[in-house]
Amino acid sequence: MQNTPSVNQDDEPPMTDLNPLLANAALTAARYKSVPRPRCVSRTSDKFIVRASADLLFAMTELGTLRGRSTNSEFISALTESLSGRETATAARNIYAKYLGEDLAAKVLLNVERLDAAMCKGKEEICIRLPEGVRSAVAELVDNKGGKGTFPTMGAWITDALMWWINVQRESDALLRACIARDATLTVASMGSPLPTQSEWYQARSVNSGKTT
Repeated sequence: MQNTPSVNQDDEPPMTDLNPLLANAALTAARYKSVPRPRCVSRTSDKFIVRASADLLFAMTELGTLRGRSTNSEFISALTESLSGRETATAARNIYAKYLGEDLAAKVLLNVERLDAAMCKGKEEICIRLPEGVRSAVAELVDNKGGKGTFPTMGAWITDALMWWINVQRESDALLRACIARDATLTVASMGSPLPTQSEWYQARSVNSGKTT
């Protein structure tokens, strides 16, 4: 049996077609392991009351359900992503859009339902548990009691972070579904089969989504 050569850092692919600086930065970042998001521990977590519209709170619960996690976990993901600069979620969304191409991605995004600031204001309440350090990190971004941010309260910052999270997740989900559909259509075309009509495609999607594993 022929031995498979091991791969190490010296066996990098040639970068003749890439900007060396960008390529080296990308390869260096790829070698680092992702840092887990902070987790709530009941005895150390902070309780915080979020006041917002029913639409925003329902959207957060819906996202958690779609991803198989609790509503509180969805809140934590949203807040920690904004605290870390919103890079990961934004990159995923942009990658899907780039894969589809500018024109098709723009058409897909036209059909995405987004929340705006006015839609997020409300008096509905939910109590969330924040991992240790999150409350103090948000407080540093608030222009209150010596803070350096542009938001008047922690509640205002959190509402903005949640609105952004919901919108970027909805955009990413729509773009990803479009990518999957595009690949499936190209696979059919490559096999020499006639491409399905729009009604046939939706019918097939409906049948497949109704199957259980």
